[in-house]
Amino acid sequence: MSFNTISRMMLDNWLSQSDPSPEQIYASILDRVSIRWQIAIIRLGGKDPADWMFEPVKQMGIVSRLLNINAIFKSGPVADIPDGKYLEETVLPRYRSVIQSRQPAIDRVDARLLGIKVIYDRIVLPEKSENDPSWLVTGCFGRFLSPLPDSNPVVDDLDQSIFLHLTAGHPAKEIATILHLSPRTVEHRIDRMRRHMGAKNTAHLVALLMTAGFEGEIRFRADRQA
Repeated sequence: MSFNTISRMMLDNWLSQSDPSPEQIYASILDRVSIRWQIAIIRLGGKDPADWMFEPVKQMGIVSRLLNINAIFKSGPVADIPDGKYLEETVLPRYRSVIQSRQPAIDRVDARLLGIKVIYDRIVLPEKSENDPSWLVTGCFGRFLSPLPDSNPVVDDLDQSIFLHLTAGHPAKEIATILHLSPRTVEHRIDRMRRHMGAKNTAHLVALLMTAGFEGEIRFRADRQA
């Protein structure tokens, strides 16, 4: 099921009951979510995030050598998340806003976590209480995970054309035909971009270039000289 469907079910569970427990919010969706989901309870021990505890209910089924999400978001203090900037800029502000409003929130996160570009959808639902909630239920649906490049690329028009064809799945020889270049020229430029960005292979290069594009870090040489 899609993120929209699952988050709607969680929200309906929250809305339809006067004082739902965390389990009543997520129990009906646990056997319906894909391996890209993580469900957790945040136990709020007070206003200080140092007292908040992260309690996984369902861990992601995706195992990546780039980033072990389950090891980062494991049972224990929220403050133990090993990237302080990510915690302060991405996690805590959303939790605080939900605590203050006492209303659920749905958003898309686009952030850097331990040097990796991450994009995921998130829903956060608070305990229904006249006072500050004592817990939150969170659900995260992973969409994108990629290492950040070693350096920000500066490309010319030809490099950009080759990059666009690479992301469309065209091999070097086909790109050469499309752009009326020799295969050796295309391969040389791909190799140069790969060395410049620290890519291990062409697939890795495409991932890094896409990440750089998302981050707005690709620069045209003509723009740099202007």
